[in-house]
Amino acid sequence: MEKKKRNLLLLTLYLVFSIIISIILAPIEINFSIYWSEQNISGSFLDKITFFMNRTMFDGDGFGGQDVSYIFIIISLIVYPISFIKPIKEYMKTMRMYSGFLIAVGLSTTIIGRAFKAIFARVRPYQVVGDLSLYSPMWTFGKYSLDDAISKGSFISGHTLIAIYLITFAFFITKTHKPWKIVISFLISIAWAILMGFSRVVAVKHYPSDVFWSMIIGIAMVSWLYFTVFKIPKRESGELEIYGKGEEFLWSLIFVVVTILFSSSIIAVRYMFINFIWYQPLLAVIGPLIGYILIMGMNRITKVN
Repeated sequence: MEKKKRNLLLLTLYLVFSIIISIILAPIEINFSIYWSEQNISGSFLDKITFFMNRTMFDGDGFGGQDVSYIFIIISLIVYPISFIKPIKEYMKTMRMYSGFLIAVGLSTTIIGRAFKAIFARVRPYQVVGDLSLYSPMWTFGKYSLDDAISKGSFISGHTLIAIYLITFAFFITKTHKPWKIVISFLISIAWAILMGFSRVVAVKHYPSDVFWSMIIGIAMVSWLYFTVFKIPKRESGELEIYGKGEEFLWSLIFVVVTILFSSSIIAVRYMFINFIWYQPLLAVIGPLIGYILIMGMNRITKVN
């Protein structure tokens, strides 16, 4: 009971901090976009840092800031299936636990980020600075069409969400119980995400609130998956067995479907009042019902042992 009270207090403080920062940012964040849109940083050190952080080798631009996280995701996708090969299955069980967790974080944060973009449809600041009527405050619905929102919605920042992925390794360090290692690992991973977020603001691709809430949501997601869903510390200590049938991957796939169902229902409700189509009420009702059934299945998966 004491642990639950402590966790509730930490969650409350986390939310209060997030709300306070949001209140501070709300009236001034458009000014950041206007300011950086008027600056000429071409050829400067800041320009080089921004270019590096924004690019990825998957776009053919060479190795960039995003690729640091992508490398670990790719390694996890390789290690995880290998860990089920019978001769090495027992030997690889710890690596299976960590790689499965990393895959779960990658899939769940990616779909959450895409869901936020689709739901809030916030217009990118580089478009808003040319027409301020397109601006919408954080946590309000923007003016993108659904297609544009899914592909390029501003709230929240996908780049920053990818960058905060590296905080997973800081959570792994907590098992050392050495405060200096834990603090340094968290500071480095958060600093990397801040640098990514800053580069997105400088490039006028995102508002400060987009990158701020990406970090808040990303850290919360990793914490939830690490401590509550997969209970990594208890599996590390031997209190619980390590999954051996691909539970992490199966849970992640169902989570993706559940997120799509619930976000689709929210979008359906929103567009019912803009451009009514007959199937929208059905989607608004059926989505959560199927999602709830799947959530029950997710709970059974993670409680196997």
